[in-house]
Amino acid sequence: FCSVTMSQMKTLGVKSTFPIFFSIFSLFLINFTSTFELTTHNSQKFLIPLFALSSSSEVIADDNMDYSLFGKFKIPANSIFLKTKHSFGFVNLRPIVPGHVLISSHRICGRLRDLSNDEYTDLWQAVRKTQEMLTCHYGPSAFNVAVQDGEASGQSVKHVHVHILPRKEGDFERNDDIYDELQDWAPKELMKQGDDASLEVPNEEDRKDRTLDQMAEEAASYRDTFDTS
Repeated sequence: FCSVTMSQMKTLGVKSTFPIFFSIFSLFLINFTSTFELTTHNSQKFLIPLFALSSSSEVIADDNMDYSLFGKFKIPANSIFLKTKHSFGFVNLRPIVPGHVLISSHRICGRLRDLSNDEYTDLWQAVRKTQEMLTCHYGPSAFNVAVQDGEASGQSVKHVHVHILPRKEGDFERNDDIYDELQDWAPKELMKQGDDASLEVPNEEDRKDRTLDQMAEEAASYRDTFDTS
């Protein structure tokens, strides 16, 4: 249908090529695959989902990137211990308890309701896998699994994420104190804490931002636990 000439269009009484061009372009989009590949000037390739053109999402690069986006924060690849089709798990800059990690969606969405059904299911499957891994790694007796879904709930980063915190009996003087800690939690700029696999909770004054090397070491140990469990 693309071989219609200008003279044929005039014979048919077509005064403008725009409607035909628009129709052809629309058919092209409808039959296009769900992603397209963008190659930058330095040959770095990105897979761009078509839905990323909407205002509710942002462009997510492929696995060749050396970081993943958590809101506006760049999470280095070596701080990530789990990647699934729609989600990723990463270690915490300033953990409330040892083993406090986060699971987030690859696509940047502010609320759980913004996730597709597949993204939502994948997120919670990643949470369960991570709990199983942390159980092998630390041997906790319980977990807190928390979502701050929206600004009024205390959400500090407008990107869906789940906090997973291994717990043991008596780790907080008042069990509900952990919710106060979560309320005050927010990403900082750097890191510092012991790297032994224990569940001793540091005092607030002793909680400091860890170094990137410490975070990378922790993430590597979790990847090893996934591989051996």
